Amino acid sequence: MFKFHNRISIITNISVYGKRTLIFLSIFIFRFNEINSQEINYSDPYTEKIIFNPSYSGISNCSEINLSFNKSFIYDLYSLSYNRYFDKYKSGMGFFISELNQAKAAIVNFKTAVIFNYRIQLNYKNLINTALQISYSNQHINTSELIFSNQINPIYGTINPNTNEISFKSYQSIDFSFGISYFTNHIRTGLSVQHIDKFIIPEKNNFNKPNIKINFGKIFSVKKNNLKQVTTEIIYENQNNFQQLYVGVHLINNNFLTRFFIKQDIKYHTVSGIISVGTNIRKIRLSYTYSLNLNRYLSLPINSHQLSIKYNFNCSDKRKNKNTINCLNI
Repeated sequence: MFKFHNRISIITNISVYGKRTLIFLSIFIFRFNEINSQEINYSDPYTEKIIFNPSYSGISNCSEINLSFNKSFIYDLYSLSYNRYFDKYKSGMGFFISELNQAKAAIVNFKTAVIFNYRIQLNYKNLINTALQISYSNQHINTSELIFSNQINPIYGTINPNTNEISFKSYQSIDFSFGISYFTNHIRTGLSVQHIDKFIIPEKNNFNKPNIKINFGKIFSVKKNNLKQVTTEIIYENQNNFQQLYVGVHLINNNFLTRFFIKQDIKYHTVSGIISVGTNIRKIRLSYTYSLNLNRYLSLPINSHQLSIKYNFNCSDKRKNKNTINCLNI
């Protein structure tokens, strides 16, 4: 009986390692520079709003620092961002750094960007925020983290050291992105085009593919049971023939923020439910996001947990009369 259970355990381990090996071996089947055909974003797109759309840089009357972490079965995503608005120059700036570790850090994507934005005040109820982003990306593979089939002992299920010398070229890229957003007291909409230069000068060997995001939100002011604001929103994203659609609602009261999203991959018909809750403690906002797989027949563990901390400082009083609008507190 003991031997029987022991064999089952070994077979299970081999099965797990086999799945991981299959993922890693796909690196040899497809060219490495095409692996990152779709950028992985945060479960809650507004966790890092300037990564979502660079034109969200400088829309607050405070300087903002945001630190975020997203944990899932196949990847870990870290980021640090900063943005502020200079009222004197009607412009702002921001920057962020992020690192995406896939397959237990076997594949690493590092990115850093600087954002410059300019505000166009149409009148005291309507404004347009524009932004230009310059990014540097680096993608490489840590061969020491790879596991191949010839390393797995079929009898004991142990992993032997990799004796083969394998090396992969590190891919680097500098590119440009553009964002524009339009705000009123009741509407919020925007367009973001990531890697816009790849439209003009397409590169076959570049792993950064153009990414288009469009969002539209309707803002409702509510004064009932401490509820301050309700916003319904639709977000559409397209990158390298991958299309995603978000449908969500934001609920804001004096100290708490709650967001609900239904996310669908149009091409593969996968659906996820996303809930984000946050609380304000003086100048700090703490938020937690959970993404749940809603596909009945999809067994892949794509659920994720996400933590974010935002710190506001150097907050100015409400800008000069008729110089700003009531934007969504994101």
